[in-house]
Amino acid sequence: MAGTFGEFGLSAQGSQELRIRVKPSAAMEREDKTGRLLLTLAHRDKGKTRQYAEVRQEFPLS
Repeated sequence: MAGTFGEFGLSAQGSQELRIRVKPSAAMEREDKTGRLLLTLAHRDKGKTRQYAEVRQEFPLS
């Protein structure tokens, strides 16, 4: 998936492993040369969204 936002549908009865590969080429042009990744676990039901967890990760690009 390319871009800055994506949604994945997960079944309620199981689990799913998501692997994310970060390509640093675009971010290498940034002054601080730092990659940033944000993952949010949310549930949407009847027009309402409940957020359960959020993880932010920063990593150096060399």
